[in-house]
Amino acid sequence: MRLRAWEPRLQSRKTFLMNTFSDSAVTAFSLITALDPMLASIVFRSLAVSACACVIACSAGLLLGAWLGVSLQGPRRGAGLA
Repeated sequence: MRLRAWEPRLQSRKTFLMNTFSDSAVTAFSLITALDPMLASIVFRSLAVSACACVIACSAGLLLGAWLGVSLQGPRRGAGLA
């Protein structure tokens, strides 16, 4: 079986990508285990933004849901909260 001209370059590129990926994984693991302050601030800021977005979305959804429920059905006389 004859190798094509581009196959050796492709193989060397795969090796380079695997080395880069493994180096990145090792760096990420070392940052997490060392409790890097910069990484912690990024993670906490991301969690704070996500929590604010959830609170805003939940409050908007509850308000719109209550408004739709009242406006579509209207108030019922004699109906309890069931």
